[in-house]
This record gives sequence, structure tokens and C-alpha cells, in this order.
Amino acid sequence: MGRRDKILRRARLDALGTLHHVILRGIEQRRIVKNVADPKNFVKRLGELSAATYTRIFAWALMTNHAHILLRSSQIGLSGLMRRFMTVDMQYSIIGATSVGSFLSKPLQVDCLP
Repeated sequence: MGRRDKILRRARLDALGTLHHVILRGIEQRRIVKNVADPKNFVKRLGELSAATYTRIFAWALMTNHAHILLRSSQIGLSGLMRRFMTVDMQYSIIGATSVGSFLSKPLQVDCLP
């Protein structure tokens, strides 16, 4: 692969307190919700990690092949939080290296959120 063929991504803005719209997608449009327990596990894991890392979660939406999360980053940073969230955990079947690739994030500027 030549140098021109490589696609470089921009550095992610990951400053403390940045508001992010995060998008998780299934690899090759695969489902990330595979059974009725998955949505509950998604919410439980997100809640546990946000409490443990002091990350503020304002909203989330979970669909069968992708999810959206609106959050304000903490000391662990967005990358640290998402790395922990997307790590394969045998206790939960949802969100893991086998189902989700990398995540997308867009920093937002909103004055109305705490």
C-alpha cells in the first residue's frame, strides 16, 4: 500500500469536559443488539462506567446495528472510556471487539447543558 493510499484520520479532540456525540457501529453493519438482554446490559455497562469514571451521560439511543451517546468527557478521556466500554466482557454479549469497530465522535458546543 502506497503512502497516498493510506487514509489518515484527524486527531480526536479529547479535552476534559468536552461534550461529544459518540456513534458506535457494528462491523460491516452487523447487529450489536442480539437478544432481549442486550439493551439492559448496554444501559448497565454505560451506567457503571460513567459512575466509575465520573463521565456525564446526557442521552443515549440504541438501535440494532448502532448506538448514539451524548456525553461530557472526564479525566479518563473519551478514548479511555470507549476503550473500556467496547472491551469484550464475557458477562455481557453486547458491545465488544467482535461486534463493534471503532467509534466516531463529534465535539459539540452547547451552552445549555451542565
